[in-house]
Amino acid sequence: MLQTYLLAPRAEVVDYSMFKTLVNQKLVTNLLLGHETITGEIKPDGVKRALSEERLKAIKYEGQKNVPFTTVRVEDPRLTQPMWPKEYSDETAHLVDIEVKKILSETHEKVTEILLARRQALDVLAKLLLEKEVIERPQLQAILGAGRLEDAA
Repeated sequence: MLQTYLLAPRAEVVDYSMFKTLVNQKLVTNLLLGHETITGEIKPDGVKRALSEERLKAIKYEGQKNVPFTTVRVEDPRLTQPMWPKEYSDETAHLVDIEVKKILSETHEKVTEILLARRQALDVLAKLLLEKEVIERPQLQAILGAGRLEDAA
């Protein structure tokens, strides 16, 4: 986690009103909406509008790439209101959440079992793909040991 943080590019701080302007002009991409912050990238056409000349010099911006940004979300009721009326109780929502987690957990376990059982074949496949990048269906079937690819799972 710390390594990811240290290696991640520094995000420029953009005030919320500038963020809204950039969004309206379709100059942001890769948005990630958090509870308190919004992060993403400013497209090259929007960088000079969003950042001061001092910041542009500090980051040695040359105009060809997107710039990561973050903004603190100002409470805007339009962002927190549901888009449609809620037609179920909190208890029903909780039951659905439990069932979805159960399905995901069971599926994750099944996939893990399959991958572990076929680890040797997957290692051979990975090595071959690193060497050739593309393999034909007969080669894949030979590696997986299945008559049909559908049987491989």
